[in-house]
Amino acid sequence: MSAGSLPLGSPAAAVIPLAAVVAGLAVLVVTGALTGAGEMTSAPSSVPDIPARYLVLYRDAAARHRLGADGWSYLAGVGKVECDHGRSQLPGCHSGSNYAGAQGPAQFLASTWAMYGVDGDGDGRRDVYDPVDAIPGMARYLRASGAPADWRRALFAYNHDTAYVARVLQIAAGYRAAAAQPAPIAGHVLAGEGTWLAPIPGFPGERCDARIVPDVVALSRRRSYYPLLTTRN
Repeated sequence: MSAGSLPLGSPAAAVIPLAAVVAGLAVLVVTGALTGAGEMTSAPSSVPDIPARYLVLYRDAAARHRLGADGWSYLAGVGKVECDHGRSQLPGCHSGSNYAGAQGPAQFLASTWAMYGVDGDGDGRRDVYDPVDAIPGMARYLRASGAPADWRRALFAYNHDTAYVARVLQIAAGYRAAAAQPAPIAGHVLAGEGTWLAPIPGFPGERCDARIVPDVVALSRRRSYYPLLTTRN
């Protein structure tokens, strides 16, 4: 019986270390076998300037809302312009609203959020300030507005400003270009990150190569691999 078919809670499953999963994952990443939504895609595992957690959310949202292979980059472009991937401390990004009434990392107006808000993590709440909810909401709205067939139209619906649309498109293109560059060599410091290791969301105290963090998270969501990630009682 393969490790991936072990039943949840079995003694054998409980002793499989996360390190072994990550090591095996590195091979799968190189071959392109893993994706953020369990399907083949060209979405990258790391992109300079995009926090690992946000990249996971952009990838997942683009896949689930059928925004195409490059959809993650447009979502990331919007996320960069609106609240710098959650790093901005401007009014409205983490609480309250900005001068126009926009809220959260995707800068939704209350009326728009009421229509397109998503409960991304299944906790029973649609929190406009939580990127887990806001980014899928962004993807849903852009899909309803014409993406991926017409990104300019969709982005203009998101913000009625041609300069905004041009800026998002430019940033998205830059992210795609950066993603196409060779990955950093393991052991070397990644620019802007301070270390080549990064925390794994959902696994307190665990870290791995920053390039494969999104794929570790994706793997943890695939039912056949849940036992492999049962590392502690």
